[in-house]
Amino acid sequence: MKRLMVANRQFGSRSRYAHDNFELILTAQIHNMLDLGWNRKDIILLTNFKFKCMGVNATIIKLNDFCLSGSKMWATKWLFDNNQVKETILSSDTAQIHNMLDLGWDRKDIILLTNFKFKCMGVNATIIKLNDFCLSGSKMWATKWLFDNNQVKETILSSDLDCWQNCWFECPEFEGDVGASYYSNPKFNGGNIFWKPSSKDIVDEVIKQLTKNKANKEEPLLNVIFKSEKYSKRVSVLNSTYNVGCSGFIPRFNRSIKPIHICHFHPNNSIAWEIHGLNREGIGEIAVTVRLERILRKYYPDMATELKDKTIPLKKQAERRARMKKKE
Repeated sequence: MKRLMVANRQFGSRSRYAHDNFELILTAQIHNMLDLGWNRKDIILLTNFKFKCMGVNATIIKLNDFCLSGSKMWATKWLFDNNQVKETILSSDTAQIHNMLDLGWDRKDIILLTNFKFKCMGVNATIIKLNDFCLSGSKMWATKWLFDNNQVKETILSSDLDCWQNCWFECPEFEGDVGASYYSNPKFNGGNIFWKPSSKDIVDEVIKQLTKNKANKEEPLLNVIFKSEKYSKRVSVLNSTYNVGCSGFIPRFNRSIKPIHICHFHPNNSIAWEIHGLNREGIGEIAVTVRLERILRKYYPDMATELKDKTIPLKKQAERRARMKKKE
């Protein structure tokens, strides 16, 4: 895993952060990361000014001058454009394919769409043109490509790279043309969506609105469209088991069919792994199956085997009891 940090001098000049403070903040961040054991080569610092600290050199790039709080999106795009994003993506792709094959998926049913060459365990990526402004929503363009190229003959499951199938399950039955799960609140999570062949016009509408608004995230517009008068009756809310993430973990876990079908988390995020794999929330149950954990540890060997702070589950339990008592 690599860590990206971005500093835009223009942001500092227009906010409470002065340039001197920027240097102080960056120095503190680098000191902290090195103290935690990060390798200098895995720290990526992109700025629009010269900076060097503790052996970490900033790479100077052109950042945008109008969406200053979103500078990291331009920096992320720069990494992709300059072929710098390999390790995390390739590890995720390989682990995902391994997991799917281990579950019994047929290779012909695994569709991997990328904008770079990739082949793994007999699964070949198809290279397509993806958008360059809504990076978190790339799978929407991939889904549209499938429809436009007459590839959707049955229901497809479009997933984020950090959505891990925990156990085998058949395609769920649902009345609508689209099926997706909520977060802990009534808001659709776009990380894992089932699309029937009859949903092409909805996919087209999503792409139309994302392009029109130059949106850098797809989920807000997905929710607007899915809940609109025109489309809401065609979108089914699925059981939470098809997308259990870290936010609102307990209500999502509790209302899910067990075992959890899809665990949505980054294995290289220590807190996320503790929530799904080490009972951080203190519920006395582990979401990730032993089978999936075995595969993840092969590709993410630094995943913890025990909680960093063993008192957290007890604190979480106490907080829940206090909330319940307050409601009474």
